[in-house]
Amino acid sequence: MKLTEIEAAGKSIGLEGSSFSIAVDSDFLVEAIINLYSRPVEAVVRELVSNAYDASLESVENRALVIIESDKMYIKDYGTGMSPEFMRTLYTKIGHSEKRESETAIGCYGMGRLSILAVSGSYEVITNFEGRQYTWLVWKDGKIKIDLLSEKESEIIDGVIECGTTVAFPITDQHKWFRTCT
Repeated sequence: MKLTEIEAAGKSIGLEGSSFSIAVDSDFLVEAIINLYSRPVEAVVRELVSNAYDASLESVENRALVIIESDKMYIKDYGTGMSPEFMRTLYTKIGHSEKRESETAIGCYGMGRLSILAVSGSYEVITNFEGRQYTWLVWKDGKIKIDLLSEKESEIIDGVIECGTTVAFPITDQHKWFRTCT
């Protein structure tokens, strides 16, 4: 989503404007972000499906897939996946987004991935990048942490190497999640 500058209405009386800054640590900021949602289930679905759609914009299969099981939900995109370097340095950077200049992407603030923490203490990111599948665990234990759980060759399905990223997280009421998604 491309952001545009908004012109301020009114006139200045000759004073120089001062900029705001942030005087909080990242843990406080994350807590504020994930506690903003008045309807966290709807927010998680909206944010993750939007991210999956955005990731798939560059691929042949421009779609997102949502799977709801009795105790787990999966949202899959068909994009190019994320490298281990990206996961360690940019995925973990609150507010990082490569979509700010896009005319077609939905997201642009770099915070939607944190929405899952409003409903779950942890989630998995299974991403296929350049023929390798990486499974990451993201969890909140006072601080948000990420760890690489496994790495293996990406699966080959019908002669095509698996692509994209799947976000998986535990759920407690599959009917509530299903109603939200339909």
